[in-house]
Amino acid sequence: MRKDFLVIPYQVLEARAAGAGGVLVILRMLPRERIAELLDAAADHRLFVLLEAFDAADLELARELLAPRRSEESILIGINSRDLQTLKVVQKDLPLLAPLLPAGGPASPKAASRRRSMHARCGSWVSPGADRHRLDEPR
Repeated sequence: MRKDFLVIPYQVLEARAAGAGGVLVILRMLPRERIAELLDAAADHRLFVLLEAFDAADLELARELLAPRRSEESILIGINSRDLQTLKVVQKDLPLLAPLLPAGGPASPKAASRRRSMHARCGSWVSPGADRHRLDEPR
């Protein structure tokens, strides 16, 4: 998975050429039109997308962007606790954001199999809490 800050569709093509199976798209970094272009490029090249949200506004944007998408696309939504404007980890009540996540699941057995395969290749989608991993506190 390419976890860079993608800003143009060409970077999605670079990710595919480098062997990535997916890309990270951070919702609050780009205008809606550019995010749609990145989603289109990922779908065209059969890459999964991890859409990263921070708050309710990001989740609403995700819902709006995903509504017209094809059901065979593999798009996941993750919630990041780091505010990219302040770079601070914001402890928030994640259960309050959960109802805002778009509903849905694999549209077919083939899509479900593909997601299982991606999960096996990429490991867990849950990353350790950033508050436990600080640069000034080496392990």
